Amino acid sequence: MDARRLLILYGSQTGCAAEVAADLAREGRRRRFECRLLPMDNFDYESCRHEITVVFVTSTTGQGDAPDNMRKFWTYLRRGSHPPNLLRNIRFSVFGLGDSHYRQFNYAARRLHKRLLQLGAHEFYRIGLGDDQHDFGFEGELDPWMEGLWEALLAIHPIPDGLTILPDDSMPEPMYRSRVVSTGARSGTSSSASSSSSHGHFKFPFAHENDGRGGERIRWTQVMDLRRLTEESHFQDVQNLHLRLSCDSSERNDTIYVPGDVAIVWPSIDPTLVDSFLEHQKLNPNQVIQITPTAALDRRNPFPPPPTSLSIRDVFTLYLDITAVPPRFFFHYLSFFSTDQQHCEKLREFAARTLEAKEEYYEYCKTERRTFAEVLWDFGSASPPLDHLLSMIPPILPRKYSVASAPQWYRKDVWRALALSSMPQLRTPLTTPPTGGGMALPLHITKLTASRLPPPPAPCIGVIGGGAGSHDGVRSEGAGGFVDLDLCAAMVEYTTGYDRHIVGLCSQFFRRLKAGDWIPVGIERSGGIQRVPELSVPLIMVCPGTGLAPCRAVIQYRHLQLLELHSRTATSRTTRDNDHQSAAQQPANGDLHHPSTSPPHKSPRDMLFLGFRHREKDYLYEAEWGRYSGWLDVEVAFSRTDPYRKEYVQDLIERRGGDVVDLLLRRGAVVYVCGRAHPMPSQVWDAFVEVLGVHGGMSKEDANRFLLQLQAKRRYICDTWG
Repeated sequence: MDARRLLILYGSQTGCAAEVAADLAREGRRRRFECRLLPMDNFDYESCRHEITVVFVTSTTGQGDAPDNMRKFWTYLRRGSHPPNLLRNIRFSVFGLGDSHYRQFNYAARRLHKRLLQLGAHEFYRIGLGDDQHDFGFEGELDPWMEGLWEALLAIHPIPDGLTILPDDSMPEPMYRSRVVSTGARSGTSSSASSSSSHGHFKFPFAHENDGRGGERIRWTQVMDLRRLTEESHFQDVQNLHLRLSCDSSERNDTIYVPGDVAIVWPSIDPTLVDSFLEHQKLNPNQVIQITPTAALDRRNPFPPPPTSLSIRDVFTLYLDITAVPPRFFFHYLSFFSTDQQHCEKLREFAARTLEAKEEYYEYCKTERRTFAEVLWDFGSASPPLDHLLSMIPPILPRKYSVASAPQWYRKDVWRALALSSMPQLRTPLTTPPTGGGMALPLHITKLTASRLPPPPAPCIGVIGGGAGSHDGVRSEGAGGFVDLDLCAAMVEYTTGYDRHIVGLCSQFFRRLKAGDWIPVGIERSGGIQRVPELSVPLIMVCPGTGLAPCRAVIQYRHLQLLELHSRTATSRTTRDNDHQSAAQQPANGDLHHPSTSPPHKSPRDMLFLGFRHREKDYLYEAEWGRYSGWLDVEVAFSRTDPYRKEYVQDLIERRGGDVVDLLLRRGAVVYVCGRAHPMPSQVWDAFVEVLGVHGGMSKEDANRFLLQLQAKRRYICDTWG
């Protein structure tokens, strides 16, 4: 083995851990190490048996979960069949990125560290635990930890004789090269899209097959409707997006997604911003280029270049995120292209690792959320060539939203079969499927101009509506049809300390959409809610704010199950009571098309705890919850309605403590906790501990142990984000 090879493996959800890993690789190369940089899931597990030196970098997501691109690797390490000396040839160190506000602070890193030791790996340097609560975020721990890391590594593998540490004043080699294909008016994305032979999805020019950004498939998805759920006067804009996903002929449209799944939305950059940016950089937006990696880019990098030729406009609209906040290294990189001495000095000052430099960097960039585009405008003397820009600016990351509807909720044939019009209590809201479910696709689909996405594939063109045997009133030639879904999305919008108005990338993207537009969406299986229990198993759902999205899907799914069960029961009863009548004399109620008049119910009843600020302003989907009164208890807390008394979901749990404990201890209930990852899940946990003590006679220790057992059995499930 070459003793000076260093493998850097990372697990990253939002890109921060990936940037730390890249920083380690750069510093390692300066110290003459041969560095390889990979996501953990891209690593060849069999290499674990060889003698290697590895630095692991990982963030923690949700409630102590591993990032998406670390989960396969972690599953491999957790196998119980591994011998205790499996990793005896590995020297390692670990750095974690976390937030001490969370109960499971840096849990992924600490758990990885423990497992590596269990499998016989040798720790050559201590674990580092970055904390977002530090004045400088995780970098407050990263810089001193890195200093000690290099001292430990150089003690093991000294720099060869005759060599020294490379200075940091040499320009980095670009990771990509661009070649001009044509100077035509537009990009080749249209033709590449239209050549697809599959219906509804294809190789997107900005989504490589192995790019590691999630989603089982990327599908062309039509926007059917956008509806604001909060009052116009409310500070937060929450939108319901009703979307229609296309299906292959080989797919069942009710299995494209299930309750609990996640929709992965691929946003694009505002075309106006892109045009201004390219004008400032003196780049021809219509020039078509082919991008290829250089030796500086590992071929297994999760962000390879687009696999097709694109116009420069499309590269910066669909692929590169000029609205992201740049890391410190960007300022160092940019300084090489500045023709102004003061600009050059300031850029290098922002990139330095001193306390004073970090203070200035955080004040200028992090706190104010200044973007790549804005920094390039502020330092106008720096004009990097295109190849370097491609290497400086990261790819657009998709945004994830829990699906807020059940897959059959918008199918007209399902509702016709259930014939809900014969149920008096449900006649008004549910005699027809919810609005938006029956729109037909247009005969001709034009390119989405609002977001500059490439057009839908050719097989989508010519889709027509209506016809016998159509799905939800829509028929497509040679295709499986469509399935509808809802997203409940809160727009990210705020004002910084210096009065800068910030709107998130996907929020801008959503606001540019209109009914009829087409957007790329993928579906990903959830790590939280994975399988809705049988109807006999009661649910306790705790979901303040937009956390109700996955629970709304579960509720719709169970409601349809209950209606079908109710109809079948009524059918059986009617058949028994009227078997002496002829078929022509049978009553209208009692089969799937004419169910019984009594509303669906179940025992024990499920419980739903919702939390909002104001009843009049942000009570999401208020009109819907009464539909389920036959089987669902809905408790709602409003934290700002009474200025003298704030009420939260944990208060509701304590108020209904007796019923909650009965469901948990005697009815085998499953708990879903959905919403922002801090501080709500910890507060809800404490509320369950409290009621188990008051109504279940448990000590605090026993209650915590009981809840941990429920977690292990997947009866206490947290589906959180942020």
